[in-house]
Amino acid sequence: MAFPLCWNSPASPFKPLGDSPAISLTQDLSPEQSKAEILILQCKDVYNILYTLHIDVFVGPARNILVFTLLYEEAPIDQIWNIYYHFKIDELTSTLLTTHSRKLADASISLETWSQSPFSSFLKIVDQDTLDKVHKIWTKYADFSEIPDQSLQEIKSKQAKVANTMLDNTGPNQNARVSRSTTLVWPGSAIEVSNEFKRFWRTGTTNEPSSNEDRPNPTWVYSSRNEEFSVYSTSFPEAYHLVEAFLPDKRDPKRKLPSCLDKARQQFKLGCESFQASLRAGRLTLRFYTGDQLHFALALQSRSESNLHYAGPWDAKPIDLSHHFSSSPPERFDIIDATDFIDTRGLWNLILAAQPLLASTSSILYTEAHSRSEQYAPMIFYERTCSDLPTLSLISGLVPRAFISEFGSQSNSHELNIFDAEEHDQRIAWVSADPCPPSVPPGVKFSVTDIADALFHIYRGMHFFDDSPEYFEPVALSNVRTWSQLPYNRETVARVVRHVQSRGQVHLTGGKWEDVARRIIQLVQGNKLTYQDNRHLEDLKLQLQLCSLLPLPNLAPPSAVFSGWIEVPPIVCLDYNEFVPPRLTCIVRKSAKDQKPQMFSSLHAAWGTLVLSQDAYTIEPDTSGQGINSSSDMIVSFWISSASISGNETTVSLAFRYTSLSHCLYHRSHGHDLDIFKARVKDQKHVLVLRSRPMQTPFKQQLPLLPIPSHPSTVASCECTSYWRGDKWYAKDIIARLDITDATEKAALTGGAKVTMQLAGPCRLSLSIGDYVHIVNIPFPAKESDIKTRIARKSSYIEPWYGGGYPPTLFPILLGPPRPWNVHHLPLDKLPLIDVSDTRTTMEYILPHMALQHSDRERKIMFDPNYVPRDHLHALKVGVNILVHDYLGFEFRGPPFEVFALRPVGSGVQMVLLIGGLRSDSAGGTIVLDTAVIPVTTKNKATVLPLLDPIGESGVLIMSVDIRHGEMGAWKQYLTACVERARTWTHKPECEYQAVGQSPISLENGGDSLCTCGNGIGFEGQEWIPPEAPKWQQLLPYATRAGISPIFSVPYLEIVGGEVFKDTGYGRPPPTTTPLNGCWACAKSGVPPSTCGRCQRARYCSAKCQREHWKDHKWDCQQK
Repeated sequence: MAFPLCWNSPASPFKPLGDSPAISLTQDLSPEQSKAEILILQCKDVYNILYTLHIDVFVGPARNILVFTLLYEEAPIDQIWNIYYHFKIDELTSTLLTTHSRKLADASISLETWSQSPFSSFLKIVDQDTLDKVHKIWTKYADFSEIPDQSLQEIKSKQAKVANTMLDNTGPNQNARVSRSTTLVWPGSAIEVSNEFKRFWRTGTTNEPSSNEDRPNPTWVYSSRNEEFSVYSTSFPEAYHLVEAFLPDKRDPKRKLPSCLDKARQQFKLGCESFQASLRAGRLTLRFYTGDQLHFALALQSRSESNLHYAGPWDAKPIDLSHHFSSSPPERFDIIDATDFIDTRGLWNLILAAQPLLASTSSILYTEAHSRSEQYAPMIFYERTCSDLPTLSLISGLVPRAFISEFGSQSNSHELNIFDAEEHDQRIAWVSADPCPPSVPPGVKFSVTDIADALFHIYRGMHFFDDSPEYFEPVALSNVRTWSQLPYNRETVARVVRHVQSRGQVHLTGGKWEDVARRIIQLVQGNKLTYQDNRHLEDLKLQLQLCSLLPLPNLAPPSAVFSGWIEVPPIVCLDYNEFVPPRLTCIVRKSAKDQKPQMFSSLHAAWGTLVLSQDAYTIEPDTSGQGINSSSDMIVSFWISSASISGNETTVSLAFRYTSLSHCLYHRSHGHDLDIFKARVKDQKHVLVLRSRPMQTPFKQQLPLLPIPSHPSTVASCECTSYWRGDKWYAKDIIARLDITDATEKAALTGGAKVTMQLAGPCRLSLSIGDYVHIVNIPFPAKESDIKTRIARKSSYIEPWYGGGYPPTLFPILLGPPRPWNVHHLPLDKLPLIDVSDTRTTMEYILPHMALQHSDRERKIMFDPNYVPRDHLHALKVGVNILVHDYLGFEFRGPPFEVFALRPVGSGVQMVLLIGGLRSDSAGGTIVLDTAVIPVTTKNKATVLPLLDPIGESGVLIMSVDIRHGEMGAWKQYLTACVERARTWTHKPECEYQAVGQSPISLENGGDSLCTCGNGIGFEGQEWIPPEAPKWQQLLPYATRAGISPIFSVPYLEIVGGEVFKDTGYGRPPPTTTPLNGCWACAKSGVPPSTCGRCQRARYCSAKCQREHWKDHKWDCQQK
C-alpha cells in the first residue's frame, strides 16, 4: 500500500466523541441540488450528520448506528443523549440500551437478516465484515448487564482511574482545547467550559449530579480496539457550538443564558428532530463501512465487486464490495470529508485515494489538520503539500479554494491567538482550480524534463526526513516526533506519477511516460540533499513498474531460490514469516558485504498461519486479537523483482525504517541498519517466495499490475515551462496558443487588425482579432495584468502567456443554477440573532474578532495614518468592519446605525443596506449581518431614493460609506455572493443572470448588479416589520436579503494573529462614516443643513457644529 507499515502497537484510546465543532457538510451545495452524495472517510460524532440535516435549507459505526436506529424508533431524545454522551447512566437508560442493542444484535446475524429488518430501509451495511464487527459490539452492549461482578468492578476501577488521572493532570488549570467551539467568546468562556469539562469527568454525566446515574455505559467500554474503559482523555461534547450559550438571544433578552451543556442538548434535539423528519420524508440513506479509509477509497475507485485490496494493514481479509454494489450505491461523490486524515496518512495519499471519487469539477474535498500552535502555519502547510500550489493544482487536479481566493469566509484565527491552546485546526476546501471549467479541461504541454523535475521536487518533499542516522543532528523533541511520522513510501511517488498520467491533462513533448519515469530515477540517483535514496531505488523502480510506467524487469536467472519453478515471473511476492515485532521496512542484501542494500516499504502484515491451499499459500488469521502476545506467526509480504533475490547469499531482514526517532531509540540495540531479524531468502522456514500474495483463506492477490491508461482525449492548448531556484522547482510560464485557420481572419491578422485580450472568466481568455472573437481556456487562474501576448502575424498565431495568479472576480458566481463559489451558504433564519444592546460587552468579543480579519502584513501597513487601502480585497475587509462597528454603535463611533448607503466618491448612492440584526454563524466561527440590499440604479433611483426620506424624517440617520479607488465593483461582486449564499428561493426562468450569462449583471455605476428574483422575499421576521423597523416596509419590495460577514486572511498563506497583532492590539479603527441626512458633528437630523463650501459634501445643522468639526474634517476635506 502507499502508506508505510507501522507496528501494530497497543490500541490507542477510544474516541467515543468527536473533537471538532460540527459543520454543515452541504454548505457549498446549491439550494436547487435536491440530492447530495457524501463520503465521510472518518465519521466521528453523530452531530456532524445531525447538524447538516438541521442546518441545510432542505431538510465509530456501532455507536453511531445505535443512535440513528434509536431515532428511527423514536426513543426519548434525552435518553439517546445519555447513551451517547455519558459514561455513567441510570437504570432507565441502561434498560433502553440493553433492549435496543439486543434488537440490533438479532438483526445483524447476517446480511440477509439485516436486509429484512426495518432499519435497512435507510441504513445500509457495506459488507459482511462490517456487519460482523458491529454485531459483536452490539452483542456486548446487550449482555453487559450480565457480566460477572468482578469484571464490572474492574471496569468501574479503570473508569475511576482514567477520570482521576485526567483531573489530576488538569489540576486547577483550564483545558482550553475543549472550548474551541466557543469561537468569538473563547477568552471569556474558557473557564466555564473547562469547569463543565472537569465536572463531566468527575460525575460521568452532563446532568446535575445524581446518585441514580452510577452504571457504567457499555458504549464507552467496548469498541473495535478495546474491551475496557480506555477512552481519549479529553472526550467531551465539544462537537456542539457552545458559543451560542454565551451570546444573548435578541428574541428573548430577559432569559438567563443556558449553561454550555444545556445549549448542546438543545442543539442535539434540533438535529434529532431534523433527522427524524428526513427519515419520514424518505430522503436519507446512510451506508456504513468499518475498516481502513485509504484502502476502502482505493477499492471504490476500481468499482469492482471482487476487490482484492486488503481491508487494512494487519488484516488478511480482502475488501468484498459485492453486497455494496448490489444496492446501486453512488460511485462518485459531491462532497468528501476527510477530517484528521492528513495528520497521520499524508495529503498526497488522500488526494490519490479521494480525487478520482469526486463526481465533477465542482465537487469538494474537505480536510482538517491539527498543527502545533507554536509552529509557523504557512511553513507547515507547504511541508504537507511538498510543492508550490500552482504545481499541486496542475499535477493533482485540486487546489485549496482559499489559495485562489486569497481569503476565507469562515474563521478559526482565534485559535492562533489563544496562548494556552496546544494546537489549532486548518480546515481546507480542495476544489478544481477553475470555478467554471469547460466540459473538457484544457490539456497542458510539459516537456519530459519539466514534468519529471516537478514530480522529483514532490518526491524530495515527501522523503526529506527519510535519511540515514549518521546525518541526524540534535533537534527539539517535538521536531523529532514530527519528522518521524513519515506518511509516504516509494509506492506513493509511483502512484502520483500514475495519477498525473491517468488524469490526461498533461501532454508530454519530447518523449513518453517511460522517459519521465527514467528521468525521475536519474534525479533520485543524483540527489545530494538526502543520503538514503539509493537504498530505496529498487523499490521505486518496482513501484513504477507495477504502475506500468517502466517495463517489467528481466527474468531471474536459475538459482536455488526458484528450484522447482517451471517459469520464474519477473516480479514475485516475498513472504517473511516470524513472530517478532515488525517495523516499517524490509532490507534485501545480495551478500554480507553488500554496500548498497535495498529497502522495500510497501509492506503488508498480518498475524496468523500460512497454509498451502491448492496451488497457493493463504493465511489463516489469528482471531485472538493478542498480536505479538499470541502464538501466531507474524506474516509480512511485499512484491519484489525476482532478479533481486536470485542469489544464493541473498538475505532479507525486517528492520526499523530510518527516522530520527527510531535511530535515537534503537541504534544501540539493533545496529546501524536497525535490523530486527534477518534470514536467507532460501531459508524456507522463515521466507517463502510466491507467485501471488496471500490473503485470508481462500483469497490471494495476483500481481497488481495497473493497465496502461488511454491517451489523453483533450487537446493541449497550453504549454508549461519551469525553472529551478536553488533546490526548489517552480512553474515559470503557462503559454496558450491560438492558431488562426480561417483565411479571412488570417488576412485580417496579417493586415494589422487590432488584437485585444481580456479575461472572460478566471480560467478563460477572450481574444479579439478585429471583429473575430475567440475564447481560450487556460488551466490555472490568471490576473489580467500578468498576461502578456505574443502576436505572430505572418505565421497566423497568437500566444498569451502568464505566470499564474488569481481570478479577476473576487467572488465568482457559478451559473446553472447561480451559486457562490468561495463563500459558504447560510440559512439566516436558523442562525441565532444576537442581542447587542450591551455595547461594552459586545465590544469585548467583536473587536478582536474583526481585527483578525487582517493578516499581520495588512495590519502593519494600516498603521500609516495616511493609508487608504487600494487592494480591493483589503478595502472590502475595512468596509465590512465599518458596517459592523457602526451597526453596534461602539462608543467612539456614535450611536448604533442600521441604514447605510454605499457611495463612490464623486458619484451618487449605488447601494442601500438595511441591517436587520447580527447573527452568529456558529459553525463558521464568525458573525453575519442580516441585511436587505437595495441596488440604486439609473432605472430605479427615481423610485427608490425618495423612499429614504421617511426614514430620515423619523430621526434615523442614513450613514454614507465612502467607496474609493474603483472599489464599488468589488462591493457589487461581494454583495451578489452574499445574496446567493443566503437565498432559500429559486431563480425564475426569466432571471436576468441567465439572460446576460453572468452574475453580477453589471459592475458599472448606476448599472443593475442583482437580479430581481429574490426581491421582497424573506423579510417576515420581527426584525423587518413594525415596531422594530417602522419605516422600512416600503423599501423591502425592492430589497434582496443577504448575509454579510467578515472576510478573513488565510493562516497558511500569510501570518495571521502573529507578532504584529500581539504588539499592536486591535489596531486602528476603520474610517468613520458620515450622515447622508444629518449633521456631521452632532448627528442631528430633521434640520435644514448647511454644506461645507470647500468639498460640498459635509453637512452641518449650525455654524457652531461646523467650527467644532473642522479639526476632524480638515484632512478629509483637503483630500476631496
